[in-house]
Amino acid sequence: MHSLRHFHASILILKKTSITEVAARLGHASPAVTMSVYAHFLRHVKGESTNAVVEALAAARR
Repeated sequence: MHSLRHFHASILILKKTSITEVAARLGHASPAVTMSVYAHFLRHVKGESTNAVVEALAAARR
């Protein structure tokens, strides 16, 4: 069950669901709890968004 819960949260984070909403769905006391549990995953997603911005700026220069 725990793995399914983690998978659910990971998919929501990948789909850019707000941390507040993810915390509410998981029943966490606050978004801070969610951020501490999924900090490693959030860093990965942040890196992807940075790459998206760099790619968009490169495309705009063309």
